[in-house]
Amino acid sequence: MKIFLTFFLFIFSAYSNATEDNNAETSCDLFFNTTTPCKYKNISINISMEKIADDEKLLKQLNVTNNDKKSTLLISKDASILQGDKGFISFIDINFDSVPDIAITTSFGLANLYLDYWVYNADKEYVYYIGNFPQFKINRKNKSLSNTVKLNAEKYNKTLYHWEGFKLISNSSHRLITRAKKITKKFKLTNIELSCLNFVVLENQIERKKVIDVHEKHNTLCGGDPETSPRLFSIAINESNGEIWSDAKSLLGQLEKLE
Repeated sequence: MKIFLTFFLFIFSAYSNATEDNNAETSCDLFFNTTTPCKYKNISINISMEKIADDEKLLKQLNVTNNDKKSTLLISKDASILQGDKGFISFIDINFDSVPDIAITTSFGLANLYLDYWVYNADKEYVYYIGNFPQFKINRKNKSLSNTVKLNAEKYNKTLYHWEGFKLISNSSHRLITRAKKITKKFKLTNIELSCLNFVVLENQIERKKVIDVHEKHNTLCGGDPETSPRLFSIAINESNGEIWSDAKSLLGQLEKLE
């Protein structure tokens, strides 16, 4: 299935002029036959495309060069641009660290515009993939993001987000994680300190239950291999009736009602 695509890239700067006001958006046009890289300060981006029809190209990856540093960012599957489409590349900071970040649209011409987002950690010289989201609206005063999804002709769903380090957390996920931490402590689901646990809200629900996976956090303080974060157990919450479930103490690894 063809996905009409317009590009919307937010480019980062790791080394130079990080203190510059990046609130203003700078952009350059991008077309079906564009071969010239988009440049901003020391940043250069080339887009790898694969021809799949005479009038359609599949977007494969972003090839980013920042001074001598090179990064390859894979674009979401099935994103394509058609002959006659006009896109643009944009430079703006989305996580309020005065360093512009990267995003690319993966849909166009639809009711809701979705983008792949990456943010840049200048200290580690590393690009983090944030995920595929409806286009963000940036609130610099509150240092928060929001987006709105059109559900039908009359209904819209708005989601608010905030940053925890380089992780983007929706307010609804934050509420679930806070409750999961309280459940873990109340029912003594593990002997590991809460500060050494990671709580991850899963996108998919199980029989109307919101599921949170609980993983070990490995770092200097908690110990363990920082490259791993094994899952310990899950917590499921039915927000409509308050029921809570977990497989932490199940011999069969199944969700069991806690109260």
